[in-house]
Amino acid sequence: MTVLRLLFPATSLALALTIQPLHANWNIETVDTGTNNGWFPSLVLDPGGKPCVAYLHFAGGSTTTLKYAQRITGAWQKETIEEAYQTGWEPSLAFDSTGKPRVAYLAVGAYDLKYAEWNGSSWLIDRPKETQNGSTYVGIGPSLAIDPSPGNFDSPVISHYIGQPHYDLYYTRRSGFNWTESPVETDRDAGRHNSLALDPATGNVRIAYRKDTGGAGDVKYVSSNGINFTFEIVDTVGDVGESVRLKIDANGTPKVCYYDRTNGSLKYARRGASGWLVETVDNADNVGEGCSLALDSFGNPRISYYDRTSGNLKYAAFDGTVWHIEVVDAAGDVGRWSSIACDSSGNAMIAYTDLTTGELKFAQSVPGTTFSVSIAVTPAGYGTTSGSGFYEGGSSATIQAYPNAGYVFSTWSGSATGSQNPLSLTVNGTKNITANFAQDTADSDSDGLTNYQESVVYGTNPVLADTDGDSLNDGDEVSAGSRPTVSDATLLSWLQSNPGKIGLYNATSIQDLNLGGLMIQGSGGQVDIRLQLEDSLDLSTWNTGEIITFPRSLTHGKSFFRVRALGPQP
Repeated sequence: MTVLRLLFPATSLALALTIQPLHANWNIETVDTGTNNGWFPSLVLDPGGKPCVAYLHFAGGSTTTLKYAQRITGAWQKETIEEAYQTGWEPSLAFDSTGKPRVAYLAVGAYDLKYAEWNGSSWLIDRPKETQNGSTYVGIGPSLAIDPSPGNFDSPVISHYIGQPHYDLYYTRRSGFNWTESPVETDRDAGRHNSLALDPATGNVRIAYRKDTGGAGDVKYVSSNGINFTFEIVDTVGDVGESVRLKIDANGTPKVCYYDRTNGSLKYARRGASGWLVETVDNADNVGEGCSLALDSFGNPRISYYDRTSGNLKYAAFDGTVWHIEVVDAAGDVGRWSSIACDSSGNAMIAYTDLTTGELKFAQSVPGTTFSVSIAVTPAGYGTTSGSGFYEGGSSATIQAYPNAGYVFSTWSGSATGSQNPLSLTVNGTKNITANFAQDTADSDSDGLTNYQESVVYGTNPVLADTDGDSLNDGDEVSAGSRPTVSDATLLSWLQSNPGKIGLYNATSIQDLNLGGLMIQGSGGQVDIRLQLEDSLDLSTWNTGEIITFPRSLTHGKSFFRVRALGPQP
Protein backbone atom coordinates (compact mmCIF):
# COMPACT_ATOMS: atom_id res chain seq x y z
CA MET A 1 0.00 0.00 0.00
CA THR A 2 1.25 3.46 -0.86
CA VAL A 3 0.15 6.57 1.01
CA LEU A 4 0.44 10.02 -0.56
CA ARG A 5 0.64 12.82 1.97
CA LEU A 6 0.59 16.25 0.39
CA LEU A 7 2.49 18.62 2.64
CA PHE A 8 2.86 21.75 0.58
CA PRO A 9 5.31 24.37 1.78
CA ALA A 10 4.02 26.17 4.83
CA THR A 11 6.54 28.91 4.22
CA SER A 12 8.39 29.91 1.09
CA LEU A 13 11.07 32.53 1.57
CA ALA A 14 13.18 34.43 -0.91
CA LEU A 15 15.77 36.02 1.36
CA ALA A 16 17.82 39.12 0.75
CA LEU A 17 20.86 38.00 2.71
CA THR A 18 23.48 40.03 4.48
CA ILE A 19 26.61 38.08 3.61
CA GLN A 20 28.83 37.66 6.63
CA PRO A 21 31.87 35.35 6.60
CA LEU A 22 31.61 32.57 9.16
CA HIS A 23 35.19 31.43 8.55
CA ALA A 24 38.13 33.75 8.05
CA ASN A 25 40.19 31.44 5.82
CA TRP A 26 40.18 28.16 3.94
CA ASN A 27 43.16 25.85 3.68
CA ILE A 28 43.18 24.35 0.19
CA GLU A 29 45.28 21.37 -0.82
CA THR A 30 45.49 18.98 -3.75
CA VAL A 31 44.38 15.41 -3.09
CA ASP A 32 45.16 13.89 -6.50
CA THR A 33 46.66 15.29 -9.69
CA GLY A 34 46.23 14.28 -13.30
CA THR A 35 43.92 14.88 -16.20
CA ASN A 36 40.18 14.69 -15.45
CA ASN A 37 40.75 13.59 -11.88
CA GLY A 38 38.43 13.94 -8.92
CA TRP A 39 35.09 13.63 -10.70
CA PHE A 40 31.99 13.05 -8.52
CA PRO A 41 33.82 13.17 -5.15
CA SER A 42 32.05 11.64 -2.14
CA LEU A 43 33.57 12.91 1.11
CA VAL A 44 32.87 11.24 4.46
CA LEU A 45 34.64 11.43 7.82
CA ASP A 46 35.47 7.99 9.15
CA PRO A 47 34.52 7.11 12.76
CA GLY A 48 37.80 8.67 13.93
CA GLY A 49 37.11 11.97 12.15
CA LYS A 50 39.55 11.36 9.31
CA PRO A 51 38.45 12.76 5.91
CA CYS A 52 38.11 10.13 3.18
CA VAL A 53 37.05 10.52 -0.46
CA ALA A 54 35.82 8.17 -3.18
CA TYR A 55 36.09 9.62 -6.70
CA LEU A 56 36.44 8.88 -10.39
CA HIS A 57 39.61 9.34 -12.42
CA PHE A 58 38.58 9.69 -16.04
CA ALA A 59 41.80 9.88 -18.00
CA GLY A 60 40.09 9.47 -21.36
CA GLY A 61 39.40 6.43 -23.47
CA SER A 62 37.29 3.54 -22.29
CA THR A 63 39.09 2.68 -19.04
CA THR A 64 38.24 4.60 -15.89
CA THR A 65 39.40 4.25 -12.31
CA LEU A 66 37.40 4.35 -9.11
CA LYS A 67 39.76 5.64 -6.42
CA TYR A 68 39.79 6.09 -2.67
CA ALA A 69 41.86 8.60 -0.68
CA GLN A 70 42.26 9.12 3.04
CA ARG A 71 44.09 11.89 4.86
CA ILE A 72 46.60 10.44 7.31
CA THR A 73 48.80 12.78 9.40
CA GLY A 74 48.40 15.60 6.90
CA ALA A 75 49.13 13.57 3.74
CA TRP A 76 46.73 11.92 1.31
CA GLN A 77 47.06 8.18 0.87
CA LYS A 78 45.43 7.02 -2.39
CA GLU A 79 44.51 3.62 -3.77
CA THR A 80 42.54 2.08 -6.62
CA ILE A 81 39.24 0.37 -5.87
CA GLU A 82 38.52 -0.77 -9.42
CA GLU A 83 39.93 -0.01 -12.85
CA ALA A 84 37.73 -1.23 -15.68
CA TYR A 85 35.67 -0.25 -18.69
CA GLN A 86 33.68 2.88 -17.81
CA THR A 87 33.41 2.04 -14.11
CA GLY A 88 33.31 4.17 -10.97
CA TRP A 89 30.77 6.83 -11.94
CA GLU A 90 28.85 8.76 -9.26
CA PRO A 91 30.36 6.96 -6.25
CA SER A 92 28.69 7.14 -2.83
CA LEU A 93 30.90 6.45 0.21
CA ALA A 94 29.90 5.23 3.68
CA PHE A 95 31.53 3.46 6.63
CA ASP A 96 30.40 0.43 8.60
CA SER A 97 30.53 0.21 12.39
CA THR A 98 34.13 -1.04 12.32
CA GLY A 99 35.32 1.91 10.24
CA LYS A 100 35.71 -0.01 6.97
CA PRO A 101 34.78 1.96 3.83
CA ARG A 102 32.10 0.88 1.39
CA VAL A 103 31.24 2.42 -1.97
CA ALA A 104 28.24 2.16 -4.30
CA TYR A 105 28.76 3.30 -7.89
CA LEU A 106 27.63 3.02 -11.48
CA ALA A 107 29.43 1.02 -14.16
CA VAL A 108 28.46 3.03 -17.24
CA GLY A 109 29.89 0.51 -19.66
CA ALA A 110 27.31 -2.11 -18.69
CA TYR A 111 25.00 0.24 -16.79
CA ASP A 112 25.16 -1.98 -13.73
CA LEU A 113 24.91 -0.98 -10.10
CA LYS A 114 28.14 -1.98 -8.36
CA TYR A 115 29.28 -2.12 -4.77
CA ALA A 116 32.75 -2.35 -3.22
CA GLU A 117 33.75 -2.96 0.38
CA TRP A 118 37.12 -3.07 2.09
CA ASN A 119 37.68 -6.28 4.07
CA GLY A 120 40.86 -5.07 5.77
CA SER A 121 43.27 -6.17 3.05
CA SER A 122 41.51 -5.77 -0.31
CA TRP A 123 38.43 -4.43 -2.05
CA LEU A 124 35.61 -6.89 -2.73
CA ILE A 125 33.42 -6.02 -5.73
CA ASP A 126 29.76 -7.01 -6.03
CA ARG A 127 26.90 -6.29 -8.47
CA PRO A 128 23.67 -5.65 -6.52
CA LYS A 129 21.80 -4.88 -9.74
CA GLU A 130 22.66 -5.83 -13.31
CA THR A 131 20.99 -4.82 -16.54
CA GLN A 132 17.97 -7.09 -16.91
CA ASN A 133 14.22 -7.23 -17.42
CA GLY A 134 14.45 -5.15 -20.57
CA SER A 135 16.09 -2.21 -18.82
CA THR A 136 19.10 -0.69 -20.54
CA TYR A 137 20.28 1.48 -17.65
CA VAL A 138 20.29 0.55 -13.95
CA GLY A 139 22.10 1.88 -10.90
CA ILE A 140 22.12 5.53 -11.95
CA GLY A 141 22.78 8.09 -9.20
CA PRO A 142 23.37 5.58 -6.39
CA SER A 143 23.16 6.74 -2.78
CA LEU A 144 24.59 4.44 -0.11
CA ALA A 145 23.80 4.14 3.60
CA ILE A 146 24.82 1.50 6.14
CA ASP A 147 22.00 0.20 8.30
CA PRO A 148 22.63 0.90 12.02
CA SER A 149 19.48 -0.84 13.28
CA PRO A 150 19.88 -3.99 15.42
CA GLY A 151 17.98 -6.29 13.07
CA ASN A 152 20.00 -5.38 9.97
CA PHE A 153 23.21 -4.16 11.56
CA ASP A 154 25.85 -3.02 9.03
CA SER A 155 23.77 -4.07 6.02
CA PRO A 156 24.28 -1.81 2.98
CA VAL A 157 21.25 -0.10 1.43
CA ILE A 158 21.40 1.70 -1.92
CA SER A 159 18.82 3.91 -3.59
CA HIS A 160 19.21 4.30 -7.35
CA TYR A 161 17.48 5.16 -10.58
CA ILE A 162 16.60 2.69 -13.32
CA GLY A 163 16.65 4.35 -16.73
CA GLN A 164 15.02 3.47 -20.00
CA PRO A 165 12.56 2.02 -20.53
CA HIS A 166 11.35 2.23 -16.89
CA TYR A 167 12.65 5.52 -15.41
CA ASP A 168 11.85 4.50 -11.84
CA LEU A 169 13.26 4.93 -8.32
CA TYR A 170 14.33 1.76 -6.48
CA TYR A 171 16.31 0.82 -3.42
CA THR A 172 18.36 -2.33 -2.86
CA ARG A 173 19.24 -3.90 0.49
CA ARG A 174 21.71 -6.69 1.23
CA SER A 175 20.86 -9.32 3.81
CA GLY A 176 23.65 -11.82 4.28
CA PHE A 177 24.96 -12.37 0.75
CA ASN A 178 21.70 -11.65 -1.07
CA TRP A 179 20.43 -8.38 -2.46
CA THR A 180 16.71 -7.60 -2.41
CA GLU A 181 15.36 -4.89 -4.66
CA SER A 182 12.25 -2.82 -3.85
CA PRO A 183 10.47 -0.32 -6.11
CA VAL A 184 9.80 3.08 -4.53
CA GLU A 185 8.11 5.16 -7.23
CA THR A 186 7.36 3.57 -10.59
CA ASP A 187 5.30 6.38 -12.10
CA ARG A 188 8.08 7.14 -14.60
CA ASP A 189 10.71 9.85 -14.42
CA ALA A 190 11.27 9.60 -10.66
CA GLY A 191 14.63 9.50 -8.90
CA ARG A 192 17.33 10.47 -11.41
CA HIS A 193 18.54 12.72 -8.61
CA ASN A 194 18.10 10.98 -5.24
CA SER A 195 19.61 10.90 -1.76
CA LEU A 196 19.15 8.18 0.88
CA ALA A 197 19.11 8.17 4.68
CA LEU A 198 18.04 5.45 7.13
CA ASP A 199 16.09 5.56 10.36
CA PRO A 200 18.69 4.67 13.03
CA ALA A 201 16.25 2.63 15.11
CA THR A 202 14.48 0.66 12.38
CA GLY A 203 16.65 0.95 9.28
CA ASN A 204 13.62 2.09 7.28
CA VAL A 205 14.45 4.15 4.23
CA ARG A 206 14.08 7.91 3.79
CA ILE A 207 14.70 9.27 0.29
CA ALA A 208 14.62 12.77 -1.15
CA TYR A 209 14.45 12.83 -4.94
CA ARG A 210 13.50 14.72 -8.07
CA LYS A 211 10.30 13.82 -9.89
CA ASP A 212 10.32 14.97 -13.52
CA THR A 213 7.02 16.52 -14.56
CA GLY A 214 7.42 17.01 -18.31
CA GLY A 215 10.12 19.58 -18.89
CA ALA A 216 10.38 20.54 -15.21
CA GLY A 217 10.76 18.80 -11.88
CA ASP A 218 9.52 18.69 -8.29
CA VAL A 219 11.27 17.73 -5.06
CA LYS A 220 9.66 14.82 -3.24
CA TYR A 221 10.36 12.94 -0.03
CA VAL A 222 9.39 9.36 0.75
CA SER A 223 9.57 7.46 4.02
CA SER A 224 8.87 3.82 4.80
CA ASN A 225 7.50 2.20 7.93
CA GLY A 226 8.77 -1.18 6.76
CA ILE A 227 5.51 -1.99 4.98
CA ASN A 228 4.13 1.11 3.28
CA PHE A 229 5.58 4.21 1.68
CA THR A 230 4.42 7.73 2.53
CA PHE A 231 5.11 10.34 -0.14
CA GLU A 232 5.38 14.07 0.53
CA ILE A 233 5.69 17.04 -1.79
CA VAL A 234 8.60 19.29 -0.76
CA ASP A 235 8.72 21.91 -3.54
CA THR A 236 6.89 22.35 -6.84
CA VAL A 237 7.79 25.97 -7.61
CA GLY A 238 9.75 26.02 -10.88
CA ASP A 239 12.10 23.38 -12.21
CA VAL A 240 13.65 22.11 -8.98
CA GLY A 241 15.33 19.03 -7.53
CA GLU A 242 18.62 18.57 -9.37
CA SER A 243 21.55 17.69 -7.08
CA VAL A 244 19.13 16.99 -4.22
CA ARG A 245 20.83 15.96 -0.97
CA LEU A 246 19.19 14.67 2.22
CA LYS A 247 20.26 14.62 5.87
CA ILE A 248 18.28 13.65 8.99
CA ASP A 249 19.13 15.56 12.17
CA ALA A 250 19.29 14.15 15.71
CA ASN A 251 15.59 14.93 16.23
CA GLY A 252 14.57 12.96 13.14
CA THR A 253 13.86 16.07 11.04
CA PRO A 254 14.61 15.65 7.32
CA LYS A 255 16.52 18.50 5.65
CA VAL A 256 17.38 18.84 1.96
CA CYS A 257 19.28 21.15 -0.37
CA TYR A 258 18.84 21.27 -4.15
CA TYR A 259 19.25 23.35 -7.30
CA ASP A 260 16.45 25.54 -8.68
CA ARG A 261 17.11 25.62 -12.43
CA THR A 262 14.28 28.06 -13.16
CA ASN A 263 15.79 30.78 -10.98
CA GLY A 264 19.41 29.65 -11.01
CA SER A 265 19.43 29.47 -7.22
CA LEU A 266 20.33 27.26 -4.28
CA LYS A 267 17.36 26.21 -2.15
CA TYR A 268 17.00 24.53 1.22
CA ALA A 269 13.99 22.87 2.85
CA ARG A 270 13.24 21.28 6.18
CA ARG A 271 10.08 19.64 7.40
CA GLY A 272 8.19 21.61 10.04
CA ALA A 273 5.18 20.73 12.17
CA SER A 274 2.67 21.62 9.44
CA GLY A 275 4.62 21.09 6.24
CA TRP A 276 7.87 21.74 4.46
CA LEU A 277 9.58 25.09 5.03
CA VAL A 278 11.37 26.14 1.84
CA GLU A 279 13.79 29.02 1.42
CA THR A 280 16.19 30.40 -1.16
CA VAL A 281 19.71 30.41 0.27
CA ASP A 282 21.58 32.09 -2.61
CA ASN A 283 20.28 33.54 -5.87
CA ALA A 284 23.26 35.68 -6.88
CA ASP A 285 24.16 34.70 -10.47
CA ASN A 286 23.48 31.07 -11.46
CA VAL A 287 24.28 29.08 -8.33
CA GLY A 288 23.42 25.80 -6.65
CA GLU A 289 24.46 23.04 -9.05
CA GLY A 290 26.37 20.13 -7.58
CA CYS A 291 25.33 21.08 -4.06
CA SER A 292 26.17 18.93 -1.05
CA LEU A 293 24.73 19.05 2.46
CA ALA A 294 26.15 18.42 5.94
CA LEU A 295 24.81 19.18 9.42
CA ASP A 296 26.92 20.51 12.28
CA SER A 297 26.57 19.17 15.82
CA PHE A 298 23.60 21.51 16.41
CA GLY A 299 21.78 20.26 13.32
CA ASN A 300 22.42 23.49 11.40
CA PRO A 301 22.99 23.05 7.65
CA ARG A 302 26.28 23.61 5.81
CA ILE A 303 26.16 23.54 2.00
CA SER A 304 28.86 23.52 -0.68
CA TYR A 305 27.80 24.40 -4.24
CA TYR A 306 28.88 25.62 -7.66
CA ASP A 307 28.58 29.14 -9.07
CA ARG A 308 28.21 28.50 -12.80
CA THR A 309 28.45 32.19 -13.66
CA SER A 310 31.89 32.68 -12.11
CA GLY A 311 33.06 29.06 -11.93
CA ASN A 312 33.63 29.44 -8.17
CA LEU A 313 33.11 27.01 -5.32
CA LYS A 314 30.80 28.57 -2.71
CA TYR A 315 29.80 27.74 0.83
CA ALA A 316 26.69 28.58 2.86
CA ALA A 317 26.31 28.04 6.61
CA PHE A 318 23.27 28.65 8.79
CA ASP A 319 24.11 29.68 12.37
CA GLY A 320 20.61 29.21 13.73
CA THR A 321 19.50 32.72 12.77
CA VAL A 322 20.95 33.77 9.40
CA TRP A 323 22.84 32.28 6.46
CA HIS A 324 26.50 33.15 5.95
CA ILE A 325 27.76 32.85 2.37
CA GLU A 326 31.32 32.97 1.08
CA VAL A 327 33.55 31.93 -1.80
CA VAL A 328 35.85 29.03 -0.96
CA ASP A 329 37.89 28.84 -4.17
CA ALA A 330 37.86 31.20 -7.16
CA ALA A 331 41.02 29.98 -8.92
CA GLY A 332 39.68 28.67 -12.23
CA ASP A 333 36.61 26.56 -12.91
CA VAL A 334 36.21 24.79 -9.58
CA GLY A 335 33.47 23.10 -7.62
CA ARG A 336 31.36 21.66 -10.44
CA TRP A 337 31.16 18.57 -8.25
CA SER A 338 31.66 18.94 -4.51
CA SER A 339 31.02 16.99 -1.32
CA ILE A 340 30.95 18.48 2.18
CA ALA A 341 31.40 17.10 5.70
CA CYS A 342 31.47 18.79 9.10
CA ASP A 343 33.47 17.73 12.15
CA SER A 344 32.31 17.84 15.77
CA SER A 345 33.86 21.30 16.25
CA GLY A 346 31.87 22.78 13.39
CA ASN A 347 34.75 22.92 10.93
CA ALA A 348 33.64 22.36 7.34
CA MET A 349 35.60 20.22 4.87
CA ILE A 350 34.93 20.10 1.14
CA ALA A 351 36.27 17.77 -1.55
CA TYR A 352 35.75 19.20 -5.04
CA THR A 353 36.73 19.00 -8.68
CA ASP A 354 39.04 21.56 -10.27
CA LEU A 355 38.13 21.36 -13.96
CA THR A 356 40.85 23.85 -14.88
CA THR A 357 43.73 21.74 -13.58
CA GLY A 358 41.99 18.35 -13.66
CA GLU A 359 42.75 17.80 -9.98
CA LEU A 360 40.83 16.67 -6.93
CA LYS A 361 41.07 19.32 -4.23
CA PHE A 362 40.23 19.55 -0.55
CA ALA A 363 39.34 22.69 1.42
CA GLN A 364 39.11 22.92 5.18
CA SER A 365 37.74 25.92 7.04
CA VAL A 366 40.13 27.72 9.35
CA PRO A 367 37.97 29.71 11.73
CA GLY A 368 39.04 32.76 13.60
CA THR A 369 37.89 32.74 17.18
CA THR A 370 34.69 30.71 16.97
CA PHE A 371 32.58 29.77 19.97
CA SER A 372 29.58 27.53 20.38
CA VAL A 373 26.23 28.46 21.90
CA SER A 374 24.44 25.42 23.31
CA ILE A 375 20.92 25.59 24.76
CA ALA A 376 19.39 22.83 26.87
CA VAL A 377 15.72 22.58 27.87
CA THR A 378 14.54 21.71 31.36
CA PRO A 379 12.32 19.96 32.16
CA ALA A 380 12.68 18.02 28.93
CA GLY A 381 9.67 18.23 26.66
CA TYR A 382 8.34 21.50 28.09
CA GLY A 383 9.49 23.61 25.14
CA THR A 384 12.00 24.24 22.35
CA THR A 385 14.64 26.86 21.61
CA SER A 386 16.47 28.53 18.75
CA GLY A 387 19.87 30.19 18.50
CA SER A 388 22.22 27.25 19.11
CA GLY A 389 25.22 27.21 16.80
CA PHE A 390 28.76 28.40 16.17
CA TYR A 391 29.49 32.13 16.24
CA GLU A 392 32.50 34.32 15.58
CA GLY A 393 33.99 35.72 18.78
CA GLY A 394 32.48 39.08 19.63
CA SER A 395 29.44 38.60 17.41
CA SER A 396 25.85 38.82 18.62
CA ALA A 397 23.54 35.85 19.01
CA THR A 398 19.80 35.89 19.60
CA ILE A 399 18.35 33.03 21.58
CA GLN A 400 14.66 32.36 22.05
CA ALA A 401 12.55 29.93 24.06
CA TYR A 402 9.23 28.56 22.81
CA PRO A 403 7.03 26.93 25.48
CA ASN A 404 4.82 24.06 24.43
CA ALA A 405 1.08 24.31 25.09
CA GLY A 406 0.39 24.23 28.82
CA TYR A 407 3.82 25.53 29.80
CA VAL A 408 5.48 28.92 30.20
CA PHE A 409 9.06 30.06 29.82
CA SER A 410 10.52 30.90 33.21
CA THR A 411 14.18 31.96 33.14
CA TRP A 412 17.55 31.47 31.51
CA SER A 413 20.34 29.91 33.54
CA GLY A 414 23.96 29.00 32.97
CA SER A 415 25.75 31.43 30.65
CA ALA A 416 22.63 33.61 30.43
CA THR A 417 20.30 34.87 33.15
CA GLY A 418 17.00 36.68 33.49
CA SER A 419 13.66 36.11 31.83
CA GLN A 420 13.91 38.31 28.72
CA ASN A 421 12.75 36.33 25.71
CA PRO A 422 14.11 36.55 23.05
CA LEU A 423 17.50 37.50 24.44
CA SER A 424 20.48 38.97 22.57
CA LEU A 425 23.93 38.24 23.93
CA THR A 426 27.53 38.80 22.90
CA VAL A 427 29.40 35.58 22.13
CA ASN A 428 32.75 36.19 23.79
CA GLY A 429 33.25 32.58 24.81
CA THR A 430 31.55 29.21 24.83
CA LYS A 431 27.98 29.57 26.07
CA ASN A 432 26.17 26.72 27.80
CA ILE A 433 22.66 27.93 28.50
CA THR A 434 19.55 26.32 29.94
CA ALA A 435 16.02 27.43 29.11
CA ASN A 436 13.85 26.76 32.15
CA PHE A 437 10.14 26.14 31.67
CA ALA A 438 7.29 25.60 34.14
CA GLN A 439 3.68 24.51 34.14
CA ASP A 440 1.26 27.29 33.22
CA THR A 441 -0.82 27.70 36.39
CA ALA A 442 -2.97 30.56 35.07
CA ASP A 443 -6.67 29.96 34.41
CA SER A 444 -7.27 32.03 31.29
CA ASP A 445 -10.95 31.11 30.93
CA SER A 446 -11.86 30.99 34.65
CA ASP A 447 -13.27 27.48 34.45
CA GLY A 448 -11.44 26.12 37.49
CA LEU A 449 -8.67 24.36 35.53
CA THR A 450 -5.15 25.69 34.99
CA ASN A 451 -3.87 26.15 31.46
CA TYR A 452 -1.47 23.26 32.11
CA GLN A 453 -4.34 20.98 33.15
CA GLU A 454 -6.36 22.01 30.12
CA SER A 455 -3.60 21.58 27.50
CA VAL A 456 -1.63 18.65 28.91
CA VAL A 457 -3.88 16.66 31.27
CA TYR A 458 -7.41 16.94 29.88
CA GLY A 459 -6.89 18.21 26.32
CA THR A 460 -9.40 21.04 26.68
CA ASN A 461 -9.27 24.58 25.30
CA PRO A 462 -7.53 26.83 27.85
CA VAL A 463 -9.32 29.95 26.57
CA LEU A 464 -12.82 28.43 26.33
CA ALA A 465 -14.58 27.57 29.59
CA ASP A 466 -16.93 25.05 27.96
CA THR A 467 -14.78 23.15 25.47
CA ASP A 468 -17.44 20.67 24.37
CA GLY A 469 -20.28 23.21 24.27
CA ASP A 470 -22.67 21.33 26.54
CA SER A 471 -23.31 24.29 28.93
CA LEU A 472 -21.18 22.70 31.67
CA ASN A 473 -17.82 24.34 32.21
CA ASP A 474 -14.71 22.19 32.02
CA GLY A 475 -13.82 22.43 35.70
CA ASP A 476 -17.29 21.31 36.82
CA GLU A 477 -17.17 18.33 34.47
CA VAL A 478 -13.78 17.27 35.82
CA SER A 479 -15.05 17.62 39.41
CA ALA A 480 -18.07 15.48 38.55
CA GLY A 481 -15.92 12.79 36.96
CA SER A 482 -17.14 13.57 33.45
CA ARG A 483 -15.03 14.11 30.33
CA PRO A 484 -14.89 17.81 29.43
CA THR A 485 -14.04 17.05 25.80
CA VAL A 486 -17.17 14.94 25.21
CA SER A 487 -20.48 16.79 25.07
CA ASP A 488 -23.14 15.85 27.64
CA ALA A 489 -25.77 18.04 25.94
CA THR A 490 -28.00 15.12 24.88
CA LEU A 491 -28.04 13.63 28.39
CA LEU A 492 -28.72 17.01 29.98
CA SER A 493 -31.65 17.63 27.64
CA TRP A 494 -33.20 14.26 28.55
CA LEU A 495 -32.75 14.85 32.28
CA GLN A 496 -34.38 18.25 32.04
CA SER A 497 -37.35 16.73 30.21
CA ASN A 498 -37.70 13.72 32.53
CA PRO A 499 -36.63 14.82 36.02
CA GLY A 500 -39.16 12.66 37.83
CA LYS A 501 -37.63 9.45 36.48
CA ILE A 502 -34.59 9.94 38.61
CA GLY A 503 -36.20 11.86 41.49
CA LEU A 504 -35.22 15.35 40.39
CA TYR A 505 -37.80 18.18 40.24
CA ASN A 506 -37.39 21.76 39.18
CA ALA A 507 -39.53 24.82 39.91
CA THR A 508 -41.62 24.28 36.80
CA SER A 509 -42.60 20.76 37.73
CA ILE A 510 -43.84 21.75 41.20
CA GLN A 511 -45.59 25.02 40.35
CA ASP A 512 -49.01 23.42 40.91
CA LEU A 513 -48.20 23.34 44.62
CA ASN A 514 -48.77 27.08 44.79
CA LEU A 515 -52.00 27.77 46.70
CA GLY A 516 -52.91 30.71 44.50
CA GLY A 517 -55.58 33.24 45.35
CA LEU A 518 -59.04 32.42 46.82
CA MET A 519 -62.03 34.68 47.31
CA ILE A 520 -64.33 33.53 50.18
CA GLN A 521 -67.71 35.07 50.91
CA GLY A 522 -68.25 35.69 54.60
CA SER A 523 -71.57 35.49 56.50
CA GLY A 524 -72.66 37.27 59.68
CA GLY A 525 -69.19 38.73 60.23
CA GLN A 526 -67.66 35.25 60.18
CA VAL A 527 -65.64 33.30 57.59
CA ASP A 528 -64.31 29.72 57.67
CA ILE A 529 -61.05 29.01 55.85
CA ARG A 530 -60.71 25.27 55.13
CA LEU A 531 -57.27 23.85 54.22
CA GLN A 532 -56.33 20.27 53.33
CA LEU A 533 -52.73 18.96 53.22
CA GLU A 534 -52.07 16.33 50.50
CA ASP A 535 -48.92 14.29 49.89
CA SER A 536 -47.40 12.61 46.80
CA LEU A 537 -44.39 10.54 45.87
CA ASP A 538 -44.30 11.44 42.18
CA LEU A 539 -46.30 14.66 41.70
CA SER A 540 -48.92 12.58 39.88
CA THR A 541 -50.83 10.61 42.52
CA TRP A 542 -51.91 12.59 45.58
CA ASN A 543 -53.16 11.26 48.92
CA THR A 544 -55.72 13.39 50.76
CA GLY A 545 -55.20 14.34 54.34
CA GLU A 546 -57.13 15.91 57.18
CA ILE A 547 -59.20 19.02 56.53
CA ILE A 548 -58.55 21.80 59.00
CA THR A 549 -60.92 24.71 59.40
CA PHE A 550 -59.74 28.12 60.49
CA PRO A 551 -62.69 30.31 61.63
CA ARG A 552 -62.02 34.03 61.41
CA SER A 553 -64.06 37.11 62.35
CA LEU A 554 -64.57 39.83 59.79
CA THR A 555 -64.32 43.24 61.42
CA HIS A 556 -64.03 45.18 58.20
CA GLY A 557 -65.63 44.99 54.82
CA LYS A 558 -62.80 42.79 53.55
CA SER A 559 -59.72 41.01 54.91
CA PHE A 560 -56.70 39.23 53.40
CA PHE A 561 -55.14 36.07 54.70
CA ARG A 562 -52.12 34.03 53.58
CA VAL A 563 -50.66 30.63 54.43
CA ARG A 564 -46.97 30.20 55.28
CA ALA A 565 -45.04 26.93 55.37
CA LEU A 566 -42.93 27.07 58.52
CA GLY A 567 -41.12 23.75 58.19
CA PRO A 568 -40.67 21.23 60.99
CA GLN A 569 -41.14 22.31 64.57
CA PRO A 570 -37.81 22.88 66.27
